[in-house]
Amino acid sequence: MEPITAYFDYRLFLRDYYAEQKRNNPRYSHRLFARKASLASSGFFSEVVAGKRKLTQATILRFGQAMKLTPQEQAYFECLAAFNHAKTVEEKNHHYARLMALRGTRVDIVGAERYEFYRNWWHAAIREMINCRPVKAESQEDFAALGQSLRPAVSAAQARRSIKLLLRLGFAERMPDGILRQTNRFISTGSLEPGAPTTLDVDNFQLAMLDLARKALNSGLRAERDFSTLTLSLSAAGEAAAKAEVAALRKRLLALAERDRGADRVRQFNFQSFPLSKT
Repeated sequence: MEPITAYFDYRLFLRDYYAEQKRNNPRYSHRLFARKASLASSGFFSEVVAGKRKLTQATILRFGQAMKLTPQEQAYFECLAAFNHAKTVEEKNHHYARLMALRGTRVDIVGAERYEFYRNWWHAAIREMINCRPVKAESQEDFAALGQSLRPAVSAAQARRSIKLLLRLGFAERMPDGILRQTNRFISTGSLEPGAPTTLDVDNFQLAMLDLARKALNSGLRAERDFSTLTLSLSAAGEAAAKAEVAALRKRLLALAERDRGADRVRQFNFQSFPLSKT
């Protein structure tokens, strides 16, 4: 199996660890693990893997001893549990940075760049700006003008780093005449695995866009924005249908943007749905 530093969800690591032990020893069981970890219940392991129970600091140590983790592996396991248990994006960022430090040379460079792309909202905005007008971004004046074209404006240095990132990731390319263009009209995170760092990337990106929405609401430019809210009571089936409607709307907006040949401005569309009561 992969080393523990390849994991971003401790439950997946435990699942794979148990499967590996079972392959090596068909007699291996949850009862045997519980005995090695000094656990009162043989079902505790399976409940943790299923997400029904959480590891505490005490059980984290017992699990590590039962799996014979090295001190470095134990440190990663403890940090991994803290990362998975974190409730806020700020906490997740803190523990994610520690995980990256503990991984050392195993850090995936593309993953780190992707994290940077979603960490700062203006990377996506500048990528869309390329679709609105010819952008060379070769001189200090070019970067300054590009940064000033955003709302809120960013610095020339931030615009320069953004262009370098887009080129490095292959999200943009430079044509023979020096003009930048998108390599693909749209990009997507695809299906996100719970607990993966990409999930945190998107959380950071969405938090930044929510903050920009709040600033837009207070900007006084009512004619340039479109804000609306709905408070609804729905069944589980109604909630699923509502999510499907929003997904269909996103697809229609993407198709609209693809057909639109006269784009001259970058706009942000946010869609949020969250519970205001218990079931």
